[in-house]
Amino acid sequence: MENHGDTIEDVHSLIMEVGLPATLEQIKNPTEEFVVNIISEFFRVFFIDVNQIKQ
Repeated sequence: MENHGDTIEDVHSLIMEVGLPATLEQIKNPTEEFVVNIISEFFRVFFIDVNQIKQ
């Protein structure tokens, strides 16, 4: 992965690099639904079992 700074565009690039769905507008103005969806998708992409975490 590339070295990223901390601008909105850098965050968007990083999210896109790891294959998570997000638009620049969603990152600039995230809704609760977007945050829940991006976290859920992150868990799915990286094979994280939420049920295991709860235990």
